Amino acid sequence: SLAPCVMRAMRAPITPAENRPPDVFPSVDLVHTATALRSFLRQVHVHPRNRDGRLYARTRALEDAEAAYAWDFMPRVAAAGYEVAGPPTLEVAWIWFLHRLSPVVYARDCRE
Repeated sequence: SLAPCVMRAMRAPITPAENRPPDVFPSVDLVHTATALRSFLRQVHVHPRNRDGRLYARTRALEDAEAAYAWDFMPRVAAAGYEVAGPPTLEVAWIWFLHRLSPVVYARDCRE
């Protein structure tokens, strides 16, 4: 499972700068968040299931992680909330991270 600081950083809401009033600054500690992100990316890179970059390309390992994310993790989070569902496996956290890189699609998928 992932370190709690990494999971908090991954869940932190981000308000686009153009939607923020000029006197409001991000409430995220950017140094801490960047350090947590670097740690997370390193964990993914050296993970045994990512041998030979299997989680970076369309492979069976990536497809398994996508399926676990879509059919197990996200429904549990939707039904019970993140705190009850518990932290995802590293592979599922990787897919969650990638999904959040497209915030419009992520928001749409979370509503559905």
